[in-house]
Amino acid sequence: MEKQLKMPPVHPGKTLQRQFFQPLQITREELASDLHLPLYQLEDLIEGRSPITTEIAYRLSCYFQIEPEVFLNLQQHYDLEV
Repeated sequence: MEKQLKMPPVHPGKTLQRQFFQPLQITREELASDLHLPLYQLEDLIEGRSPITTEIAYRLSCYFQIEPEVFLNLQQHYDLEV
């Protein structure tokens, strides 16, 4: 019987970049400014060095007009996989 190789979990910051930022052609600088976040904080999230906090989930939800639970669930799913 063959073993199935499991892909490593994808950090939610990478998911945000692929699903939201890139399709809408939003730069990191624009989004950081619009979210009133320091650029380094957004970059840390995108690069997988920091999690989506409740505060960031709230700001993203206001910006993208999506429930904050969507962003928190991305983080929770990642945390459970890790």
